Amino acid sequence: MKKIKDYWILGLFIAGIAVFCWIQLMVLPERHQAEERYAQEQLSPLTQDFNYIAEYESDYLGDNSNTFNLFRSLPMTQDEMTFQLYPEELGVEIHYPTTLNESAHSTITTDRDNEYGQKEENIAYRALLYNTTAAFALIKNINQLTFEFQDSRFDFKRSDFESMYSNLDQLLDEDTWIQKVQQPLQDDQYVEKIFKELAIVH
Repeated sequence: MKKIKDYWILGLFIAGIAVFCWIQLMVLPERHQAEERYAQEQLSPLTQDFNYIAEYESDYLGDNSNTFNLFRSLPMTQDEMTFQLYPEELGVEIHYPTTLNESAHSTITTDRDNEYGQKEENIAYRALLYNTTAAFALIKNINQLTFEFQDSRFDFKRSDFESMYSNLDQLLDEDTWIQKVQQPLQDDQYVEKIFKELAIVH
């Protein structure tokens, strides 16, 4: 009887080691890879998960930390970017320490990012259109956004985006966000056309 019990304990011990090795060698690495892949996807306007930024929805620009955290969660974020809020005008300025094209490279996460054959500057235009749409849709009373780089400056007005989408609130549904915001941005000609129509260039 004791021998059977010893075999049973040994079997459990071996099974425990096998499960431990399986978790360490298979489950955890796969989970880590999935987490890394998800983090990379958040850097591109074409693959960012809307739920990743939906938590920053707010009625008011005055919640400074919420506004800053939103922009730091959007594509083309940089550690050294700075913000200036204009509460009376309901405006936000985002200052980048690099040129437009240098900033755009933070959104290039894989070789597939160039599969549409876009010009290099269109990578930046895509991110700016995406970020502006997100800001206007999620923070209800921002009226104007300015993005300033070392070599360029762009202004966007809420009223222009409201005219384009009819109702910014409709974009807050994940499926609608993908269909109306992300999918059109895959088209390089669309990006060029819409950017020229909406961006005020200085």
